[in-house]
Amino acid sequence: MSTCGPSVTQVLFVRRLMRPESKRWRGEPFKLVKMLPVDMFPYSRQCELVLLFEREPKVIDTSD
Repeated sequence: MSTCGPSVTQVLFVRRLMRPESKRWRGEPFKLVKMLPVDMFPYSRQCELVLLFEREPKVIDTSD
């Protein structure tokens, strides 16, 4: 994910990626691994923000 201006919509999107599995949200949650600001326009006040997510591995209970 890459963004130059974090907004409420983007924050909600990130929260959904990191949300635990439920009936509505399928699949294992993602974990934010790295954030990297990138200054692509050095004469402006903005910078790009690159986020790296990885999916959490599924935990299997084998304690039968």
